[in-house]
Amino acid sequence: MVSIIDKKPMLAGVGKLIEKFVKHQLEVFVNKMKFKKSKLEVKIHILEGLVKAAENIDKIIKLIRSSKSKSESKQAIIKEFNFTEQQAEAIVNLRLYRLSATNVDEFKKELTCNKKDLANIIEIISSDAKINQELIKELEVI
Repeated sequence: MVSIIDKKPMLAGVGKLIEKFVKHQLEVFVNKMKFKKSKLEVKIHILEGLVKAAENIDKIIKLIRSSKSKSESKQAIIKEFNFTEQQAEAIVNLRLYRLSATNVDEFKKELTCNKKDLANIIEIISSDAKINQELIKELEVI
């Protein structure tokens, strides 16, 4: 069968096609895991900031109220509490009702859950055996 393999037309049998398909699926899986990992890291970073903000909510509200603009509020929060730009943006955009005790507990639960998911992804990415195991699970669905 004539197929395009490595950007070149080639004559290939079924075995070669399956080999290339599995290799491609492996690349897709690893890229997907790396993407999930980076998204989780950002989410965890922001949630850590929100939890810290909830602990200092009175001071943060005072800083925001004394600021003239959103950017000034962000800079004051960053300077006072050593938040990052992403965390400060999330805090400034946060609606105050979300800092109730119930929502803070939800932030903490979500943070714990995301950290577990991140650890799981790191474990999978760091082991060829785990990658192959997960890939087999995905291919069985197909």
